[in-house]
Amino acid sequence: MRSFIAAAWLAAGSCAVALSDPIRTTYGLVSGAGMDFRQYKGIPYAAPPVGDLRWRPPQPPKPWTGVRAATEYGNDCMQSEASRARPQSEDCLFLNVLTPARSPKDKLPVMVWIHGGGFAAGSGVADQYPSEPLPRRGIVLVTMNYRVNVFGFLAHPALTAESRNHSSGNYGLLDQIAALKWVKANIEAFGGDPARVTIFGTSAGGSAVGRLILSPLARGLFHRASAQSPGREFRPLRSLSEAEKLGEFWGKDLAALRAMHAMDLVRRLKRAPAGPTDDPAIFWAIVDGWVIPKEDVSLYRRGKVNAVPLIVGNNEDEIELFFRNHAPITLASYRAYVERWFGDKQDRVLDRYPASNDEEAHESFRRLLGDTEFVYPAGAMAGAMSPWAPVYRYHFTRARGPRKAATHTDQVPYLFGNLHLPHFGIPAGTVEPADVRLSEEMMDAFVRFAATGDPNGGTLPRWDRYKAANDAHLEFGNSIKPGRGLHTEMIDFWESIFGRR
Repeated sequence: MRSFIAAAWLAAGSCAVALSDPIRTTYGLVSGAGMDFRQYKGIPYAAPPVGDLRWRPPQPPKPWTGVRAATEYGNDCMQSEASRARPQSEDCLFLNVLTPARSPKDKLPVMVWIHGGGFAAGSGVADQYPSEPLPRRGIVLVTMNYRVNVFGFLAHPALTAESRNHSSGNYGLLDQIAALKWVKANIEAFGGDPARVTIFGTSAGGSAVGRLILSPLARGLFHRASAQSPGREFRPLRSLSEAEKLGEFWGKDLAALRAMHAMDLVRRLKRAPAGPTDDPAIFWAIVDGWVIPKEDVSLYRRGKVNAVPLIVGNNEDEIELFFRNHAPITLASYRAYVERWFGDKQDRVLDRYPASNDEEAHESFRRLLGDTEFVYPAGAMAGAMSPWAPVYRYHFTRARGPRKAATHTDQVPYLFGNLHLPHFGIPAGTVEPADVRLSEEMMDAFVRFAATGDPNGGTLPRWDRYKAANDAHLEFGNSIKPGRGLHTEMIDFWESIFGRR
């Protein structure tokens, strides 16, 4: 099945010849690889954030002379994932461009993928992402690395004091914004349209999409957005002062911290404090007054967001991925967790997620986390954006191979057309004809969305815009079908608990 974008593009007479190398970018010439499909790997979009540039906003890379061979991926950013295949380094601010364009005049839609990993780990060169099936349907695909964990999200009083913006802590988001600025300035040379840029990501990548929607610094850098299972979206963010207090764990001498070896900082991650509620997301976007000026609810209420067409949704059983090897939850530990997190609202939470023994506590804790980490955030985001821009909400339910239900990130191989690869417990080659058809429909829908701001068309069932009045969504499962009222009452409950109304 060929997407309508690719079909129209080929019908327009594009010859089967790839872009001509080298391509001139803002900072120098690059050459890629591939005959009818070009890949450009490891292009620096910012200077290495090392030495005095550690914990500073990204700076422009140093221009180069001659032609830079963009045929090898750049380093992964520093993280505690010892199993990462790529070398790790603080010198990691690279992006990759995959393009089927034949000429800069093609002006294909651009899709910029923001990887997940809890803002603690991850890479823009993970096996699932730099794939050909999606861009071959008529888009230019960009993936990126950005600083994570302590390197990307450390807030500290000394960092705030030296900042002319009186801010610290959102360096990973600033990296993403720098990459989007690079796309705006350079993507036309790769056959992309700088006026049709879609940002999309899952988990922390979906949350990053939500934060970029909030940021005035990202205004005009993207024109559509897709937040897939956006982790912790619409949960109250830490303030700058709260994050600074946690940042003091690392020490008070900023010069000494900048002089520390990167691996020493990585080793200290396991000992870092989790915050007053044992919040695991210690390195996360914060309300710093600059990158993110105010809480999301305040900005959405006044329409002070980057209001672009949005696809947002989640999977059927998000939390199962995280509970496969989770230690059993006891009744005592469950009640202690609810008390720490919800304080005077704990009785309401325990009424909704009851438990009278250890087994019930484990299951209630599992449901509570799935609802608050992923399901509520997606629904709340849909409701908040819908007054300002077209919103298309989805629910992914296709269970493949050993799965009993679709869990966190299971939609990613369908979206990238990489069903043949292993995926979190799904063996390589676990593909049925129904999976291929679903993947093709999803890729086509997202390409249409990137091109026009509307995913409808082809053989896709009508995907109604989400509005509070219709509570509409489209299910991607054993079949593709429209629905109404997805988790509505549960989302209302959590909005009242978090005070997000």
